[in-house]
Amino acid sequence: MAAATYVSLLSGDPTTLAFQRFPGAATERGAFRFARSRLAWTLLTALITIIVTGFAFDRLSWALGLGGWAAGLASMRFTSTAWLMWHAPWRYAANLATSTLSRTAVLVLGIHLGMEPAIALGASGAISMVIAITFGPRADASVPRHRPWPRRLGLTLMVASLGFTLLQTFDKMLVPMLISTYAAGIYAAMYQTVAVSLG
Repeated sequence: MAAATYVSLLSGDPTTLAFQRFPGAATERGAFRFARSRLAWTLLTALITIIVTGFAFDRLSWALGLGGWAAGLASMRFTSTAWLMWHAPWRYAANLATSTLSRTAVLVLGIHLGMEPAIALGASGAISMVIAITFGPRADASVPRHRPWPRRLGLTLMVASLGFTLLQTFDKMLVPMLISTYAAGIYAAMYQTVAVSLG
């Protein structure tokens, strides 16, 4: 999950964070069309690279899990950002809640039914992506697609976001290496409980 989060940040955040600064008006969605198209191509490139690499190293299930989860997170984050920037708080909250609940339900159900964990992870991410696309904003095809921000802006924002995420997740990657995967699971669950209770 942590590795997929990094992939999600690297592939999705340059577009999402730049769009967050230059969303345009909800009634004129040229910036949204540009960002959506750019995100789709970036995610497709990342997914193909991950799957080909996984196949080459005989880690296809791991690659599918990594790619699916990353695509789900990136799509959900982009869609949520659009609703939030256009001052639609209920749609923003509904997108986050629906994506998160469905992703969690599919992951837990998949593991409970005996699916390979990496495949369950990928399937849950894919479900989240489908929900984000289905309930996401629409842009009229007649709206012109234009570049609303400087080319480098998204990359610099992504580096900052990646650094912040590393600070939050690196400890959870180290615990299984230093102690055990069982301890990592307990630690991650306690961490999430604390995060939720702190708001």
